[in-house]
Amino acid sequence: MAKNARSSGPHRSPKNMREFLKNIEHTINRHEMLSGGEMVLVAFSGGPDSVCLLDVLQKLQKKYSIRLGVAHFNHRLRGEASEKDAEFAEQVAGRNKLMFISSSADVAAYAKENKLTVEDAGRKLRYEFFFRSSLSIGATKIALGHTADDQAETILMRLIRGAGPEGLAGIPPARTADERGNVRIIRPLIYTWRNDLIQYVQKQKLEYRTDVSNEEPEYFRNKVRLELLPLLMREYNAQIKRRLAATASALSIENDFLSSETRLLAGEVLLERKREWVLFDAKMLSRFHPALRARVFAHLVKLARPAPPMLEAFHYAAADALFLAGGRMNLPGDMFLELNEEVGVVASPKALSAPIKGSFPIRLSGRQYSKELNILVKTSVLPKISSPARLIRQCSRTRQYFDLKAVRAPLEIRVKKPGDIFWPLGMDGSKKLKDFFIDRKIPRFIRNQIPLLLSEGRIMWVMGYAIDKRFKLKPNSKSALRVDYEKPAPGTVP
Repeated sequence: MAKNARSSGPHRSPKNMREFLKNIEHTINRHEMLSGGEMVLVAFSGGPDSVCLLDVLQKLQKKYSIRLGVAHFNHRLRGEASEKDAEFAEQVAGRNKLMFISSSADVAAYAKENKLTVEDAGRKLRYEFFFRSSLSIGATKIALGHTADDQAETILMRLIRGAGPEGLAGIPPARTADERGNVRIIRPLIYTWRNDLIQYVQKQKLEYRTDVSNEEPEYFRNKVRLELLPLLMREYNAQIKRRLAATASALSIENDFLSSETRLLAGEVLLERKREWVLFDAKMLSRFHPALRARVFAHLVKLARPAPPMLEAFHYAAADALFLAGGRMNLPGDMFLELNEEVGVVASPKALSAPIKGSFPIRLSGRQYSKELNILVKTSVLPKISSPARLIRQCSRTRQYFDLKAVRAPLEIRVKKPGDIFWPLGMDGSKKLKDFFIDRKIPRFIRNQIPLLLSEGRIMWVMGYAIDKRFKLKPNSKSALRVDYEKPAPGTVP
């Protein structure tokens, strides 16, 4: 959301088409949706919402100096009707001489395979397609046709299911679609009522497709729209939709600020991230205020799986109990949360099931990256040191100094093997690595992910946890080997 945005809720019904367009233009400017000169990919289902959105953006095309493309995703849920929707979308793009991209998927089969609702599966596949398409044509904005009615329905659905403050902030008018902020999702119609939109489409004599499944109360959103909202309007408050949408608009202002704080705190607790799993400092997170703890937890889930199903109130309550006592719980989208008093993980079972094989050779000096282990290692030799104690004070979870005299080539990094033994600093004698993990209460699910630094086959460092005392700096050490490591986020180039 733009920093100067103010919450005023949905637009009142316009007196004429000129005012209708001005209202949408105001939404675009208020949330800085268009900066001018960019390529905008319009998500086009063929229904009245997307038809209106495309027409409005075409009318504003010269004013904002934007270029437009059209993207259609076929969910293959309605047989021949779905195919005709796709044909219509291509025809509209062709008539307007716009770039057209389409794709399809068996959403029902995907939902069953991944234990998702059809609605959640469709949303996930649809958004992934829009994001891929935006990158393929160089679009920096993805325009979606959500309306004020969608906002009201969403808030009511989340109230029924149970949601935290972030969920009750509703559908954001604009947000980034990727972590780097290269692509933004914008919703120019988010303050526009569907009835006003239909009037516009009809007066402009714009052709559109009708999705008959929207009139079937089989899906949760349809039941809310067709049954619950009319009841609330009739029996309790005729302005309930406006009140719900206005509440979401007000909460979104606070949510925008809290989200920025959440991202900073999540960065502090995040220890490692790979595809479909994140490792975090559970001890630090448990000290946060419960409100911030819930937000950071939700953010970690998003890091593990972008566009996850919405967390509901009972997920937050169950997770909060785990932060205090440890344990494991399932999350939507075939994910799970597991933690102990030290560390926790949000992951999919398959993300942790694949073993890491092989080893990674390390030079005494240099910067090296292993894709298999997802680890960036920086090593440097200090040929002459005057204060070993000062270097020891600089040691941390990701940095260690070793007595260079004790180090022998070859150096390598690998994960644990059966029978591994080392001499943990601060303990008497040797210890099996397996027993060390158990004593430190390191969860079983991450033991196969912990890198080990070895010198001539001997463990020097259980990276992030403990060094072998045979390689420690001593008061009379004359030289040292410095080793730093990090776990780059997916998609970053080390």
